[in-house]
Amino acid sequence: MLYSQESFNKDKASFHRRTRKITRLFDIMRNSYGNQLLINKVLVLNKCWFPIGTFSLKNAFCKLLSKRVRALNHITYNVCNFYEWFSTNSSGFNYIKTSSGWIAVPEIVISSYYEKVPKFKASASRKNILKRDKYTCQYSGKKLPEYEATIDHVVPKSKGGKNSWQNCVTSSFSINNKKSDKFLEETDLRLMSEPGFPKNNLLFQLPCSFSVPDSWKVFLFKKKNKV
Repeated sequence: MLYSQESFNKDKASFHRRTRKITRLFDIMRNSYGNQLLINKVLVLNKCWFPIGTFSLKNAFCKLLSKRVRALNHITYNVCNFYEWFSTNSSGFNYIKTSSGWIAVPEIVISSYYEKVPKFKASASRKNILKRDKYTCQYSGKKLPEYEATIDHVVPKSKGGKNSWQNCVTSSFSINNKKSDKFLEETDLRLMSEPGFPKNNLLFQLPCSFSVPDSWKVFLFKKKNKV
């Protein structure tokens, strides 16, 4: 689609107005609430309402104002643009005060255009294995501080074991040392669960200390229908 110079100038002016408005909004929010509020996580759904990632609150408001996403009212499940969201007045939300009044803090936004589900890729690194296992020894069930946690290869590397999600588990130093390069069948050790790729890709990308809001759980923990 071709734009005339006049249309281009109007779009450019509109963009700059939106940018100035959101900048003023964040300056007020930062002065009133500090930077911590602006890095709060907002769940992002694709156009088909499938979870695909997270935004910071600042990024979510920017996308909302530029019409790239819409905010989801997790109480009524109404979908709102920026101006409709600004007039949202329901219980169950956190609110922040701006020069124009109170505005609800969105917990979920929906992409206006994006339909795909991005592929999740993560290597079976020490950091990721510990995160998947929640710093818990997979043999004893004991929670470990990071300096005590080690990575054990279920099938020892000396006997062909790979650095993979299916072969690496978190273990305490003493148990790892005891197992040495033996097969699991040669010891009295048993795994708490079968190691594998992280079950929830999106949650895996968040800090371990992150508390999942109730409004997210509808989308992140969908129950499978029994056949």
